[in-house]
Amino acid sequence: MTRIPGRATPEGTARLGVGTYLGSPDEETDQGYERSLETALAGGINVVDTAVNYRHMRSERAVGRALAAAVERGTVARDEVFVASKGGFMAFDTALPADPPRWFHETWIASGILQSGDLVNGSHALTPAWLDHHLERSLENLGLETIDLYFLHNPEVQRTAVEPEEYRERLRRAFTWCEQQVASGRIAAWGLATWQAFRVRPDNRLHLDLTEMLGLAREAGGEGHHFTAIQLPLNLSMPEALTRRTQRRETGLATFLDSAFWADLDVFTSASIMQGQLPETLPMPFAGVLGYLETPAQQALQFSRSAPGVTSALVGMSRPEHVTENLHLVKVPPMSEEAFREAFLARSA
Repeated sequence: MTRIPGRATPEGTARLGVGTYLGSPDEETDQGYERSLETALAGGINVVDTAVNYRHMRSERAVGRALAAAVERGTVARDEVFVASKGGFMAFDTALPADPPRWFHETWIASGILQSGDLVNGSHALTPAWLDHHLERSLENLGLETIDLYFLHNPEVQRTAVEPEEYRERLRRAFTWCEQQVASGRIAAWGLATWQAFRVRPDNRLHLDLTEMLGLAREAGGEGHHFTAIQLPLNLSMPEALTRRTQRRETGLATFLDSAFWADLDVFTSASIMQGQLPETLPMPFAGVLGYLETPAQQALQFSRSAPGVTSALVGMSRPEHVTENLHLVKVPPMSEEAFREAFLARSA
């Protein structure tokens, strides 16, 4: 596949993004994502989030085909589409291998990509060689010369398996590798895609301290480092990034979203509609606040995208009808910060 040159520009982003995590690793789901992305790009959604391990690389490849077709048709230009991907988890190629132990040994051990102790929980590593292998596969799958934002995927997984100083050293090496990839032009910026790390309290072993992460980024790339973004869940059932004080600051504990704002970081929310597990109706008092929107999905997305400090709310859309439903929000402005705080934060205080 010929790789598309260029990268996204700041002028090209709406406040909704397409996620590609859910679904079976089969042709039907591939086609669903391609049709959904075609509809999304034509309708003004231009943030696409994926990962090398999603659906055994099939999600990245579906994104690559859809983007190439949209650029060729003139639906969008490359600089109008913001593409994020992730590395950290082991990725199979299309399907599970017939002989997993042999595949693992030949692919990772015999090749020298993995050393003893690098892999955590049988699936996760952050070594430069591991990340380099997966980034090259992502660029190939996506058909891009440059990925706009590359996330280290769930780095908190490593923290449960190694001592704190070893964990810091693994992060330091991974952050340095990210800066090297920016210098080479393979990625434009990097960040951390997390699940629990910034939502749990500081005494939880999975907790990550944002100030510490920024310090390691400065060690890796100086004051001009390219650590620019965090991804984490935020929805009506998982509001911790907005409501729980998990981050240490000079003035005391602060919420993650407030801390990210002061650090000038972009925030991408995952699970914005609770991975499809939406209630039939919103709980009170939220129904009254968001009742002007027709569906629970629209209401849940409006909550996530309107939270102060959120850059883009990501939602999995593997069917064109889901895209059509959510495209309604492109024409609806997010709630103002004042209205959001009055409606939601005052009730959770």
